[in-house]
Amino acid sequence: MNDILGKEVYQTTLQNDNPVFNKNIDLNHLEKGLYIVLLEFEGKSHTKKLIIE
Repeated sequence: MNDILGKEVYQTTLQNDNPVFNKNIDLNHLEKGLYIVLLEFEGKSHTKKLIIE
């Protein structure tokens, strides 16, 4: 996960063999703002915006 300036603020690699996956992460240390979340799975990537208010 990167902030709007491109600085990486969170990164992890997880192993999962199930089609449904849930992971809670603590984002309390992040300041208010816009973040970009990149998810990669089975050779595909998805980018989502995250707004912390």
